[in-house]
Amino acid sequence: MKLKLFLFFSVLISVSGWSSFAQENDKANQISVGIQVRPRAEYRNGYKTPLNKDDKSAGFINQRARLSLEYQREGLSAGLSLQNVSVWGEYPISNTNKSNTVVNEAWAQLKSRNGFFMKFGRQVLHYNDGRLLSVADWNQAARSHDALKLGYQTSMHQLDFVLAYNQDSEKNSGGSYYYAYGVPYKTLQTLYYQYNGWKNFNPSFIFINVGLENGQPLKNESKLANIQTMGTNLIYNPLKNLRLHGIGYYQSGKTKNDMNISAYMLSLKAEYDATKQLKLTAGTDLLSGEEYGSPDANDSYNAFNTLYAGNHGFYGVMDLFIDAPYRTSMNVGIWDKYLGTSIKISPKTALELNYHHFSIASDAYEMMGEKLKKGLGSEIDLQFDYTLLKDVKLTCGYSAFLGTKTMDYVKGGDHKKWQDWAFMSINVNPRIFSAKW
Repeated sequence: MKLKLFLFFSVLISVSGWSSFAQENDKANQISVGIQVRPRAEYRNGYKTPLNKDDKSAGFINQRARLSLEYQREGLSAGLSLQNVSVWGEYPISNTNKSNTVVNEAWAQLKSRNGFFMKFGRQVLHYNDGRLLSVADWNQAARSHDALKLGYQTSMHQLDFVLAYNQDSEKNSGGSYYYAYGVPYKTLQTLYYQYNGWKNFNPSFIFINVGLENGQPLKNESKLANIQTMGTNLIYNPLKNLRLHGIGYYQSGKTKNDMNISAYMLSLKAEYDATKQLKLTAGTDLLSGEEYGSPDANDSYNAFNTLYAGNHGFYGVMDLFIDAPYRTSMNVGIWDKYLGTSIKISPKTALELNYHHFSIASDAYEMMGEKLKKGLGSEIDLQFDYTLLKDVKLTCGYSAFLGTKTMDYVKGGDHKKWQDWAFMSINVNPRIFSAKW
């Protein structure tokens, strides 16, 4: 009840400020239409899940097809995006009533001349580098949310307040148990602030509360298990060609099993532009986890949940540690140390090479009580990009993972079997129509 009142008054306050929104200007109408066709061929031989000795590799081509429309005038903007995601051969070539075309985005935004705005509908939520909330564009389906966003944005300040309340159907009576068929959470509240007033230092702060359904479906009684995540994202440029990036998040609240949550994530990264063509990167990510098999384990839950992030690429592009909300199948967390280089071979060609070394972040024990070594293995990632046209880009990649006995025990598979992955993708993304009147 409190949440419903809070949502009502938030919208009421926003609408009551309608007079501050800019007046319509019929001479400043803009409309643009774009399409995207992005097929991707993949060879999987250990991607996401390590293979056992006798497991066979897999291959397929998946594709995203998207049609996007955006309208804008002074004080008002709106967007609509339809997309179809499928694997080649998944659907018949003849007529069929089976369809997987969905609304990816459908939103409208009102904005005043002094920086206040209100955006509502199905929209993308992406903050900082996408560690908690991200469009997750690597996934062909990507990610969008049904939400209300209230905010204030100028050249120096960005303040966003996001509210979401989900239900699985229209109801005339009874409770509000949420079956989570479409969206994994029932409620979401996010407060985000970023300050842009300093030349070499860019801080931001975020607080997210996620309400997961934990009620009794047979009685149609709803009860929320709330998870709070809070922290900061800091970017510092001490030199023109050096960027330092630091992240610290803490997580609290309750799990669906009513355990107290106490988890954290830390990240440090340095990027150095050696030349205009050569960039060097070094960093580390630490996500806390649960002790496994220890008789001294406490009753709190310590595995960090990355919520609705775009995890691809953060912890190696083979995505072996992104089965959210857990970093590994035993929830023992992950510690990633990495080095990378990016070379711009020509104005149209780029090459990127990264090395990762992974360890578990907490102790784990075998059934006989023997403590496991922390090392999980190493991953090498190679990516090649070539711009064919201004709106057509070819990307190819190859990765290999060299695991350990601990990886077998924690994640499964056979570390003696060669584990690798390759892909090739072409992204055609032109704006096919635009007009202004």
